[in-house]
Amino acid sequence: MKKLFLTVCAICFFFTLFAINVKEKVGKTPKTPLPFKCTKMAPWGKPGYVVSNVEIDNLPLFTYTDLGLTQKTTYETSATIFRRFLCKNVPFELLALRIGLSDPNRDVLITLNQNREMIDFIEVGIYTTTNERLYIKQWRIDSNENIIVTWIKVDNATPISAFSDFGSVEGQRIDMYYTVDDSGHFRLDKEVRYKPQIYTQSYLEDNSKELWDGNEVPLE
Repeated sequence: MKKLFLTVCAICFFFTLFAINVKEKVGKTPKTPLPFKCTKMAPWGKPGYVVSNVEIDNLPLFTYTDLGLTQKTTYETSATIFRRFLCKNVPFELLALRIGLSDPNRDVLITLNQNREMIDFIEVGIYTTTNERLYIKQWRIDSNENIIVTWIKVDNATPISAFSDFGSVEGQRIDMYYTVDDSGHFRLDKEVRYKPQIYTQSYLEDNSKELWDGNEVPLE
């Protein structure tokens, strides 16, 4: 009986999140000041409203099941507002959305115009919960509103499941630096690439270390 009660409560909560329109959902989401580092264990923003393609056209609703990001899921139907950011006086909203009801998970940053229509988006975070949270991409935004995405790019002829016990894998760290122009579009300003190296599964699952804290050697 208790389990049934909790299930009914969860369903009611889910439909309540959809009951208000997207303008209200964004407006009711508190603004997070910058700088912001999306650490591996960063807490969810509250209240965490759910949005779908019905409310925001062209949301990239998919996740990945492999480390090389070649295999996409097809069952995602919505995203949750993870953060709304306090930016300079610009005519758009900057939101972080988290896609994935359970696993795998994917973060995107999106910009919305004053009508709450999506202008642009970029992919910034990817993780899967194995023994711990296994991260392939992480992101942060500095006080000047520069967005830095750190990606461990895995190239492998055969896809490696993010849920498998793969032990170690060869990858290359890439830091991608983005800004948002006055029209609300994301612009890739530069990439910093590092020498490929072996990454152990335990390293990628270490939630006490962020991907940007590695000691990789930059390529000249």
